Amino acid sequence: MSKEPSSPPLSAEQQARADWEDGSARFLTIGLMRPWQPMLHRDSGLYLGSMGCMVTRETNAFVRQYNARIRALREELGLPSWAPGSRLPERRRLLALLSDAQPVTTGEQLEALGLRSLGYSLRDSDLVPVVVSRRWEDLGLLLLGSDVSAMKGCIDVLDLREETWMVSEEFDRREDGLMPWDSLPRDAKDAVRARHAAAKAADAEVQARHRAELEARNRRAELNRQRCPELVEEMKVRDFACPHCQVLTRGFRFLPRSESFVCPSCSRSFNALAFASPAKDR
Repeated sequence: MSKEPSSPPLSAEQQARADWEDGSARFLTIGLMRPWQPMLHRDSGLYLGSMGCMVTRETNAFVRQYNARIRALREELGLPSWAPGSRLPERRRLLALLSDAQPVTTGEQLEALGLRSLGYSLRDSDLVPVVVSRRWEDLGLLLLGSDVSAMKGCIDVLDLREETWMVSEEFDRREDGLMPWDSLPRDAKDAVRARHAAAKAADAEVQARHRAELEARNRRAELNRQRCPELVEEMKVRDFACPHCQVLTRGFRFLPRSESFVCPSCSRSFNALAFASPAKDR
């Protein structure tokens, strides 16, 4: 029974049109997407989509033609209702929406927002990374207000429907006036700062522990490197007990590349520091 001929692949323009019609269009780029960043392409109103990091003439042509068709469709038909950009409020509207937002004062409240599952990374700020939040269920959005400097505030818009970080809007207090969270009671702000300080202290403790572990591993590796040549020579004249099976032998095989020794009895490998003092000749 003969196979039916398969349909030829869609051209870039045809694929763009098909994606537009089923509401899955993206604005394509070449290269790996950086994690934890806003994903909305402002001009198209669509999320960015990566074609991978393999750059070829065919890939470049496909991306260029696909995006050109998306731009043409946007110009001809306007921004469709399924596009994430259609749900993005105007800048001034964002400020108004956070005017009655709830302060995020505890680590438990911050954890309950589920920010990591939404592709969002907290800013490393000496001020306050997340002060207030508000869920806008009708549009499937989560709004976060924060300070990024003494004079600037920021509102991050997270997409609950597509579980991604949509955009980040900065506001200058000299131009836009006070931020909605500037009117929070002093105790609420102090609680946020205390939460942020505790989180930074916990992070610093974890980093210090990792540094100490790395330094200890490096010290052990250097000591092992120094001990290996001596142990090789000692094994030529005396027996050593395998650290695992305790069989006495001088037939350990030395693996220079991994700086380890293999027991001929149990076939396990060990570094030089694992061996006890040389056994007395029987």
